[in-house]
Amino acid sequence: NDNRGFTLIELLLVLVLMVITASVAWTGIERPLAQQRLRSAADAVRTEWCQARNDAMRSSHTFAFQYAVEGDHYRLGPLDDPTQSTVRTDTPTSSAEDENALGEDALPPSVEKTLPSGIKFETDASDSASTGSGGAGGDQPAAQTGAGQTAETPAADPQGGAGGWSDPICFYPDGSTSDARLVLVGERNCTVRMNLRGVTGSVAVGDVGSTAR
Repeated sequence: NDNRGFTLIELLLVLVLMVITASVAWTGIERPLAQQRLRSAADAVRTEWCQARNDAMRSSHTFAFQYAVEGDHYRLGPLDDPTQSTVRTDTPTSSAEDENALGEDALPPSVEKTLPSGIKFETDASDSASTGSGGAGGDQPAAQTGAGQTAETPAADPQGGAGGWSDPICFYPDGSTSDARLVLVGERNCTVRMNLRGVTGSVAVGDVGSTAR
């Protein structure tokens, strides 16, 4: 009889080979997927910054962005006093003067958002070293009050991530912003650096790289 079937050992060998092949294939695509997710997160943060700058110029109010150092969440909203250390978390209301300037539009509400799973914020270590500061406030040594002006940097809120909340990254009505650098860290030790140039408000997002852990 030539109708010979497969033995259990032969079936197990085939299954082992399939598992090994699948593992090798997944390893090959896992890193590109992690890089793509990290890049998408950086693009989302850049969009938030551009929107905050537009809102500041439109409303004649200072807006601020804060992130949880070594955390995955951030908050963005109006900052009535550029010397204060935190973004207001209540829903802002417009005065009669604001409403006259904006028409029927009130100030956009403050928002708190979270990065995609596995991605977190870190302060740019090179920037911290160059400014002589560290921790949550290492990304900007002083908050600007306008083009070419600076104010004393407020203390960071300790209720943020593992490193506390960052100093506010401010967006001013004249179109200028704080000078700021930060790093997004994702899975597979992928990193991407973001740079906000204060004079022009332009945002540069670097290439996705890696860091040793």
